[in-house]
Amino acid sequence: MVLLRPPCADRRLMGERSDICATGGAIVPRIPSLDGLRALSIALVLLAHVRGTRYAPALSWMNIGGDIGNLGVRIFFVISGFVITRLLYREIDRTGGISLSGFLCRRAIRIVPAFATYVAAVALAATMGVLEVESQDFRSALTFTANFDADRSWYIGHLWSLSVEEQFYLCWPAFLVVVGRSGMAWAAAALLIVGPLARVGLHVFAPDYRWAIGESLPTVIDALACGGLLAALHERLAVSGRYLRWLRSRTVACAPLAAVALNAAGPHIAFSYTIGQTLLNAVIAFWLHRLVMFPESAVGRMLNSRPAVAVGAISYSLYLWQQPFLHRDSDLLVASFPLNLACAVGAALLSYHLIERPALNAGRQPRLWQAHVSTI
Repeated sequence: MVLLRPPCADRRLMGERSDICATGGAIVPRIPSLDGLRALSIALVLLAHVRGTRYAPALSWMNIGGDIGNLGVRIFFVISGFVITRLLYREIDRTGGISLSGFLCRRAIRIVPAFATYVAAVALAATMGVLEVESQDFRSALTFTANFDADRSWYIGHLWSLSVEEQFYLCWPAFLVVVGRSGMAWAAAALLIVGPLARVGLHVFAPDYRWAIGESLPTVIDALACGGLLAALHERLAVSGRYLRWLRSRTVACAPLAAVALNAAGPHIAFSYTIGQTLLNAVIAFWLHRLVMFPESAVGRMLNSRPAVAVGAISYSLYLWQQPFLHRDSDLLVASFPLNLACAVGAALLSYHLIERPALNAGRQPRLWQAHVSTI
């Protein structure tokens, strides 16, 4: 019997490209297919936002998949839970513990420069009267609490998902320090229950705050936890012949269709709030794992192609800068299709090359990460 063993079944055969990242000078492999998945995620968000802008096509075919912007964000959350947990595991394996200050500093260098530039640009445009933004919008943006601001403006509104990510970054590594590496899988599994309970609890017992369902951290934590659980189980799953055969089966290959169907069921809250969204997260996680473990597949080759990787690389800057240009109620010329897409991509490229990448390069200096390590 031949054991199905993907190129990434162990550390020497991971199929990953080793790059130096902002991790204290350590060599951290790039995980196959993830840049391509980020490209897919931001493409879904762009499609959802460009629809309805002036002169844009109706894109009525999107109705069958529900809110595809929500699907794109959910893919981002699962990816984030997977990547962050794996980075923390690598740090434990390398140093025996986790430097909380070092982790937060690395995340700040990854997130803050491009974010601060965007918020400063919006503030300048608001001061000049080009954009209408309230002062409370800037308070919620700068404190990463936009997901708790029900009245935020469009230009800051998309930062709710970044706020969720930042709140996750504060909680997750500290949680890992408490429960230890061996307890993280159980902790992530427990959080899969927290998400549905939070959604149902808000809907039933706090109807005035139903708007927070899908934006507050407790109501979406199962998406991040699903990625974290996958990362926690990755080493065991990667050497399981039975699991790998199932992962390579047609059942998992059809995961995108299942994801679209589950996403379309979002308005059916009795199903969606209880198990629907958690099932959607699981489907995304299994498909992600298939693409990571088998990057040589047809879809894997597409996601690892140069164009897909290039879009994935600028996905964060594109996420930040698409909002001003894809405003369907704006009368500005730059908010009209297709100029709005061109402007969004152009602003993202400038942000990536002038702000984001230089900050990442500066963050690769090992001297920045000489911080105390919390032993587990």
